[in-house]
Amino acid sequence: TERRRRASKRADPFYGSAEWLGVRTAVLRRDRYQCVNCSKNVSGKGAARIDHIKPKRIYPHLALSMGNLRTLCVGCDNARHYHDRHNNPRAASPVGLDGLPEGWQ
Repeated sequence: TERRRRASKRADPFYGSAEWLGVRTAVLRRDRYQCVNCSKNVSGKGAARIDHIKPKRIYPHLALSMGNLRTLCVGCDNARHYHDRHNNPRAASPVGLDGLPEGWQ
């Protein structure tokens, strides 16, 4: 569930590392603190999610690659993960050139 996923992220030392926090800030700046999907401002506390386009658990070598990261608002991030779970819960979503899962808007 979403609650379990968030708890596991908090427990993952990767998300507290200086490397991740630096790359996260760089991605937010690059994306001008806006969701790349809906353009919502995500500068408020807890409003931004930095999304791994190709999942970190499957592509750990891309975990800190800015080309594999994008800024999403909470709503778009939740919609993306909902889409992934309900269309093929065991596989990573195919990603188009725009960085969005195929068939997702």
